[in-house]
Amino acid sequence: MPRRKKEIQTDLFGSDEDALSKPERTRRAPVRKKNDAKYLKTQQANSIFHNLLTKEFKSYFLTLLAIIILTRIMGALFFSNYVWDSFEYTEKINYIRTEMINGSFTLGDLFGLWVPFYQFLCAIVEYILPYNESSSILIPKLITSLFSIANVLLVMQLTIYVARNNYLALIAGVLVLINPLHFIYSTATLTDLPYTTLVYL
Repeated sequence: MPRRKKEIQTDLFGSDEDALSKPERTRRAPVRKKNDAKYLKTQQANSIFHNLLTKEFKSYFLTLLAIIILTRIMGALFFSNYVWDSFEYTEKINYIRTEMINGSFTLGDLFGLWVPFYQFLCAIVEYILPYNESSSILIPKLITSLFSIANVLLVMQLTIYVARNNYLALIAGVLVLINPLHFIYSTATLTDLPYTTLVYL
């Protein structure tokens, strides 16, 4: 009778050898989905637009944004190109635009340019907008200034994401704003700030 009982227990629960032969299943950590409410809340908290909901930060941010836009746009309009490369970029942009008007533009025209996206973008804008001698100089400078404005905003966004502090983001924005090299490169026909902004994205 005791032997029969032991056999029944072995059938129900398995022997020790069976337990050792079965591999243990590892429990996987739950995968956090992007539609998870907690995940979305964390992403929103790291967003500069979410932080604008606070009235005090909003006033500081809008003041800083107005200064950034004013200085960069005015610099592009009234400051000349300080770097010799700017004139070479301007000539190449005019050449690409002329090729577009004549209908003879090919991708080979971009050969030899250092990262030609900027020149190609400026040529398209000049091709669409009314063109004259002054616009051939101003349009690339204004496009650079727009990238520089976005550059400052992305620096602030990155600071909020890393430091999780609104006021540190404002300080970072001010430091970029008063940086003389940033100002010079934001008012010239150069590829540095546009591509730095794309890297931040």
